[in-house]
Parts: sequence; C-alpha cells; structure tokens
Amino acid sequence: MNTDGAGRGSPGIAVSAGLFRDDQGNFLGGFALHLGVLFSFSAELMVVVKAIDIARHRHWNSIWLESDSMLVIAALKNSSLVPW
Repeated sequence: MNTDGAGRGSPGIAVSAGLFRDDQGNFLGGFALHLGVLFSFSAELMVVVKAIDIARHRHWNSIWLESDSMLVIAALKNSSLVPW
C-alpha cells in the first residue's frame, strides 16, 4: 500500500489517496478521499487507517505500508497509541 495525504493550509482543505499493488507490482486498486478541513498530519493518518481497513476487508493479511509521514509511522509503531 502506498498512501499520501495533504492539507492546503494549517488547517485547510485536506485530501488523501492510496493505491495497492501486489508483490509483482501489478495494480490491485486505489482510492481517493476528500476529508474536509484538517491538519496535514490528520490527513496522512486517516489515509493509512482507510488503507488498512480496505486491506482487512479484502482479506489481505500480509501488507507493506509506505507513507512519507514519519509521524504516522512513529504513531503506528507505538503500541500504546494503536491497539494492535
């Protein structure tokens, strides 16, 4: 999964998108979201949550997540913040 979120302003209009590829690089699907008025961090975090939710519904249990937000990656690694 490759994800990205952005906000125009702080806070501002936020959008996010994600795409899925298999281990051979074949495109499996994608999505885009209009998130309303948020901070960029919130947009980055929400797109990752949405991507994980889509993967779960498709029974993709082994995933590789790519995000350009070090804050989101740090949050996901902190088991006290994310209960998995």
